[in-house]
Amino acid sequence: MVKFRMDPSQVPPKCPNCGATMSLVQRKDGTGIFWSCANWRTKGCKGYNVDEVDIDGTITMKQPRQQSNKKVS
Repeated sequence: MVKFRMDPSQVPPKCPNCGATMSLVQRKDGTGIFWSCANWRTKGCKGYNVDEVDIDGTITMKQPRQQSNKKVS
């Protein structure tokens, strides 16, 4: 976690699909990091953005901000 400048007290989340401890992985395009399950290929587990995981390892699934479709007159 030090490599990614994360809080050292961050608890890695457990994968909700298989229960494995997730790890931080750098995106291939270098734009950031995310939590990944080691079993993503074999069990189809999905990754989570860093902001979707609380410091205690709880996956919160924060929803992205939705843009308003209202037109301003």
